[in-house]
Amino acid sequence: MIFIITALSAEARPLIQYFKLQPTHNLPFKIYENSDVKLIISNVGYENALIATTALLSHFGSKEDDILLNIGIAAAPTNYAIEALILLHKISHSSTHYYPDILFEHNFLEANGTTVLEPTSIYHDTLVDMEAHAIYKAGSRFLDAHQMAFIKIISDHFEPQDVNKEKTIMMIQNHLQNIEVIANAMKNIMVQNIHFTRGEVIMIENINTLFTKSQQSALSDAINFYKLKHQQELTLPFKLLNTKLEKKVYLEQLIKQLTS
Repeated sequence: MIFIITALSAEARPLIQYFKLQPTHNLPFKIYENSDVKLIISNVGYENALIATTALLSHFGSKEDDILLNIGIAAAPTNYAIEALILLHKISHSSTHYYPDILFEHNFLEANGTTVLEPTSIYHDTLVDMEAHAIYKAGSRFLDAHQMAFIKIISDHFEPQDVNKEKTIMMIQNHLQNIEVIANAMKNIMVQNIHFTRGEVIMIENINTLFTKSQQSALSDAINFYKLKHQQELTLPFKLLNTKLEKKVYLEQLIKQLTS
């Protein structure tokens, strides 16, 4: 299944037409779907995105081969061209940061994004949107990091007054084929089998005893990333750790080693 979340009806309209989606449920958000794609319009803002993502994935359920796409416009510094398509590999809000795992090969630009609570004309040195962080936060309760992609199309250079419905529709329209390329690349990654030897399984089970459930989930994402990217035997040295701080530091070291 492909789940798509947009904030605006103008962002959704070209996608609804391209994938031939039909209106179905209200949760109370508008949902459009076919047998393979479910799209929800969250409306603008952090809380709306958080609730809509939870509603969508709770209603339809999620599986290991599902993907979630957050597609929408974003403001950016002037070194990013208007209408450029960007994949976010880091999403920040306040002091919290999320890191989508982009496992598939592609030729698109990647960048950091910041989620803010209201439209801004204040310069930032990253891309800025109003929903991505909330969508990742809610989506991560149902999906792993490599199952989510955040596709942003540059609409303005912190000049929100220059953005209108017609311009938004046109920018999404111009990238429909690129969006489908990304979705297909992600789906191909989902169907690849990740083979672990019996020794690797035992090693992972042993090292998981050191960590909490949420820490185990973060480690699992890093392990899957390593196996898909390198196709090599996994080595995770077991350490006797006593304090929460020691475990936190060790987990950070393992994730860095696996994803570098």
